[in-house]
Amino acid sequence: MEYYRHNKEEQETTININRADAYMTIWTSDRTMMTKLDKLCQQYPTTYILTNTGLIDGQIADKEYRINDKTLFSFKGKHRVKANN
Repeated sequence: MEYYRHNKEEQETTININRADAYMTIWTSDRTMMTKLDKLCQQYPTTYILTNTGLIDGQIADKEYRINDKTLFSFKGKHRVKANN
């Protein structure tokens, strides 16, 4: 199936984490994120699950995933070194 072409401003990803739940959901219209998440669904089918596929004119426009372990989400800080000028 073909993918609907969103412009860059329309390509977004939303991560929903509820404190009361052990899982999180990810909705995305970003094709790069869909590809990464689809690969994770194949590698870890009990953890990463595709739950919905949105269509526009018969083309894939967005996807929603359930990740059954919300501890997989993390914030990673980057340390930037300032150049001495």
